[in-house]
Amino acid sequence: MKNVLALCAGISVVCAFFSSCASTKALETSAVDISGDWILSSVEYDITLYDGYEGAADFIAELDASGKTTGISFSADKTGEDVFVVYGFSGVNSYNGTLSFDGGPLLENPPAVTLAAGSPKAERFERVFLQMLSKVEAVSISSDDTTLTLSDLNKTNVMVFKRFNLADTSWCLSSYNTGNAVVSLPTHVDIPTLVFGDAGNLSGSTGVNRIISSFTSDSKTRAVSFGPLGTTRVAPPTPAMGEVEAAYLDLLGKTVSYRISGSSLTLCSETGTNLLVFYMM
Repeated sequence: MKNVLALCAGISVVCAFFSSCASTKALETSAVDISGDWILSSVEYDITLYDGYEGAADFIAELDASGKTTGISFSADKTGEDVFVVYGFSGVNSYNGTLSFDGGPLLENPPAVTLAAGSPKAERFERVFLQMLSKVEAVSISSDDTTLTLSDLNKTNVMVFKRFNLADTSWCLSSYNTGNAVVSLPTHVDIPTLVFGDAGNLSGSTGVNRIISSFTSDSKTRAVSFGPLGTTRVAPPTPAMGEVEAAYLDLLGKTVSYRISGSSLTLCSETGTNLLVFYMM
């Protein structure tokens, strides 16, 4: 793993690359609603532009095969007419920026990047991904609204994303909101889980009892709601496990939306407060 100073220098180079390589010509890309979360599924690019690097497809496949992460993500929130805040996970770090369909460069501001260190393989992929992102000149969405394509005008460098959906995902609780702060799950309790089925069914565990319910979600607005939460009736073996169970069920009942980032899922209240944070099972 590289030292922090070396990585910071590397990220600075990437940010400088964004500034120098983002398109400055007027674009004719039609505005599309890219709201929601998108997971990178494939890439095509001219390897001569990236020091002969050919490992992007393999890296994406490895992430998918691991089953422990949502993958490389691109998320967008509409903040004005044809203007979006964009952000996501690039393999090691999180990034954010602004995308606008106003006839100028799509990425108005070079994305800001956090400064975490990762494996050499992940860092190498991340550099290519962020550079490709800086060169986006065209955006399109499939007719069924499930696929997002970002590319240059010549379609030489293309990134294809699939829309993220909660259905058919499973999660383990890592922290929850006590009312004063979001705290890590105590180590002496069984881990609560949440499983979103592919037919709107919800299941899981409180760490003590099994959960049976249903859910509805909107992958564009990230709204989510749960039906009545049914549970088994086993008594908690310890007071601590009972406290976690009670808090877990209460916070699920207050959930109205969600966010994803890398391998984590956050359930939020009506005011946007973080209620429950999960990692992928």
